[in-house]
Amino acid sequence: MSHYDEQREEQLSSGLGSAGSGIYGKPAAPQANKYDRIIVGKYGSGKCVIDVYRVLNAFPTSSPEIDHSVKKLLAAGKRGAKDELQDLREAIQSIEARINYLLETQA
Repeated sequence: MSHYDEQREEQLSSGLGSAGSGIYGKPAAPQANKYDRIIVGKYGSGKCVIDVYRVLNAFPTSSPEIDHSVKKLLAAGKRGAKDELQDLREAIQSIEARINYLLETQA
């Protein structure tokens, strides 16, 4: 287990994101990575901290353009650098770049 994973385990065991907070899917903690989110397992099997990169590992796209757009869409306007509108525009640009690549390579 990496140091990063150990920190997340510690956050979960300390009750961060517990039922009392009612904030599942919200940032894990103020000092946490801007992509970290606490979720509940599919069958209520407990809490875990995930980030967009773990989601992309679970749902591989084999496309950096699509990976980039998913990252933008999952945290549009919530990463601190850009507003929601700018993130959505950049997600569209990434998807269009992938479409253009597919059209060029299939021709």
